[in-house]
Amino acid sequence: MPDTSEVIMIVDDDPIIRAICRSSFEESGYTVLEAENGERAVTLLKTHNADVVFLDILMPDKDGLETLLEIRRSRPQARVYAMSGGGRRGSYNYLEIAKRFGATDVVKKPFTPGSLVDLVRANANQASIRRTPA
Repeated sequence: MPDTSEVIMIVDDDPIIRAICRSSFEESGYTVLEAENGERAVTLLKTHNADVVFLDILMPDKDGLETLLEIRRSRPQARVYAMSGGGRRGSYNYLEIAKRFGATDVVKKPFTPGSLVDLVRANANQASIRRTPA
């Protein structure tokens, strides 16, 4: 049985993506926080715990890479998944850069909300296996 006591934060400037992800996680028993940008995410993390963060990389104002660095400083134990569908900002591979900046893993858009739930469950199970004494 997965640990649905984990708190999930969805950080994306698209309200539809946040709503769909929220619905999928809540239906699976998780508590969900939402932030529409990196600044709001950092502010929320000062007062709320999030075990898992799904972080859009390409956002206006404070981008996901800057936000990722701040999350890593304040919540190094959080699992942070960088999300991106690309964009028109040159040929940089933002998801690869996010991994170098400390993202736990990356998620390419488009994705299905169920695949995010599966990812959280699989990685929670792996973390549990690593913590179990032999």
